[in-house]
Amino acid sequence: MSSVASPSSPSKARTPTSTSEDEDRIMPGQNRSVGRTVHLYNSNDTETAIGGLIVTNGVTHTNLYHMVEIILVVTSDFSLRSGDDKIIPKGEAQVKAGKYFVYSTGKIYLLRY
Repeated sequence: MSSVASPSSPSKARTPTSTSEDEDRIMPGQNRSVGRTVHLYNSNDTETAIGGLIVTNGVTHTNLYHMVEIILVVTSDFSLRSGDDKIIPKGEAQVKAGKYFVYSTGKIYLLRY
């Protein structure tokens, strides 16, 4: 019976030899908003985008609210408004390309992953 190390064997594990190898696994510091068709802003800072997405068929207003809840911590209820200041209600209506603003009487914190 021969002894063959499995691919997951610790003896075959690769240890990075430099920091740059680790950095290669991290997303580069490029402008990740290129190509996005929906841009999210804090209503208190309408010049700095806090997130966004490339809208595709099937993305609803309710989906957009859920996405905002993933990337932000809002300390009170919030609403979304379009670039022309119309309130975007939750529902099955399709998200359209454009700017959306998060309105809240509480604080808005952006989560950094």
